[in-house]
Amino acid sequence: MSKLIFFDIDGTLAMPGTSPSEETAGAIRAARAAGHKAFICTGRGVELVGDDISSIGFDGGIYHAGGQAILDGKLVYENASDPAMVDELLPVITKYASFYTIETEAGDFNSEFDPEILSRINLDHANTELQRMIHLVLTQRLIGEKKSIRSFSSWSIWRIIWRSKSRSVRIIWPCPFRT
Repeated sequence: MSKLIFFDIDGTLAMPGTSPSEETAGAIRAARAAGHKAFICTGRGVELVGDDISSIGFDGGIYHAGGQAILDGKLVYENASDPAMVDELLPVITKYASFYTIETEAGDFNSEFDPEILSRINLDHANTELQRMIHLVLTQRLIGEKKSIRSFSSWSIWRIIWRSKSRSVRIIWPCPFRT
């Protein structure tokens, strides 16, 4: 009997900023060769799953923490937030967040990081979502792909992740905004 096997990326297949080991990739390929189905199940958007992971070979995945599901290369489910609601929330998030990421169909948009707050974060003890956010923002800055945030009224919004000034990570996922 074949089984469905789901793999998270950050902290499971690999740590943020690293690739899966050959042993891990080989085990997934062996499971598929034995007739099992392998899926990615991640908070990342499909566009943020690098070739080092997708080249392992998966039958599909659940992305954006449940905002999208893909099976055999076809989108089979999506649940995005109302962009107008996100535009209304943006001033509140900007006021109370140290930094944030808004995941959209047009890509991820990151706020500026407060250097003072960034210097206080011990990445060795941060959860993998926070590690990934910081890695992405720092990488985007280094390669000059910083995107400015204006309005999201024309895009599907998958989720918003932010780190509040009180140090906790908060996630707004699409479900609360759309019925």
